[in-house]
Amino acid sequence: MSQEIATINEKIASLEPQMLKNLSEQTVRRELSFAKQLVASSKQLQECTMPSVLTAIYNICNIGLSLNPASKEAYIVPRYNSQTKSKEASLQPSYVGLVKLLTDANTVTQVVTNIVHEGDVFEMDIANGTVKHLPCLVKANKGAKIGCYALATLPNKSKQVEWMEIEDIYKIRDCSESWKNDNTRAYSPWMKHEDEMSRKTVIRRLYKYLPRSGSAAKILKIDEAIQADDSQYNASFNQLGYIENLLRTANISPEVEQRICSEYQNYSNAEAETCINFLQANQLESDNPAKQFAARLKN
Repeated sequence: MSQEIATINEKIASLEPQMLKNLSEQTVRRELSFAKQLVASSKQLQECTMPSVLTAIYNICNIGLSLNPASKEAYIVPRYNSQTKSKEASLQPSYVGLVKLLTDANTVTQVVTNIVHEGDVFEMDIANGTVKHLPCLVKANKGAKIGCYALATLPNKSKQVEWMEIEDIYKIRDCSESWKNDNTRAYSPWMKHEDEMSRKTVIRRLYKYLPRSGSAAKILKIDEAIQADDSQYNASFNQLGYIENLLRTANISPEVEQRICSEYQNYSNAEAETCINFLQANQLESDNPAKQFAARLKN
């Protein structure tokens, strides 16, 4: 074991006291062991900032997923943050992990999701939540992918179905920071696990329309998993609007302001958060939006 890996392992092990507050000793030690193996086997993750690696490990366990490679519930993926000019580790739950969180929360009792090819027999009734899918079993006759569906069974036995054409799935893929960046595309889950990422994309859309029934605490974990997964995609409309507002009252040099103005429309979700944190910390005292809001609450 190299000295560098030994140091990384020590820092990962330092998470144990914090994780033991919410998880059993057996679970914590098992997950930290998986984390050490994962980072040791990935040069890209070793090049990521240590705080981002530790945060990703902690978030996965805190959300209730596992890094066990056999379960395939979640991954830690490197991406490049152009704001900090560094590689950062990012939590990405798999479609298996999202289904686990949904069933654990009793939001659904089952989710079936599959890729549909041109050679398949496929019928879908969105209104009634029914799907007939007979996959072509001969590889040479399967044809191109045309889309993906997810069919959820709710606790009351009703069905909810979602469908996405492959072109729409690829539009989501093209917004992924790990896919867009040449430094990380080879390690992007979209490169290695396209079908699994396609299934997850459809499940994420399905989740928007599912009832928020079941355990509130466990539903919160689903929302946290979705939020963590969002960090790999483009900045949201709300984030961009907030950056624009903060720029108006920011106490920064004209050069820094000009650079942000020229870049922020192309920020990823995580880069936008980095920029927002920077601008919040550099506000004109009299015009600080947070302090103005707090003052209004007192009136």
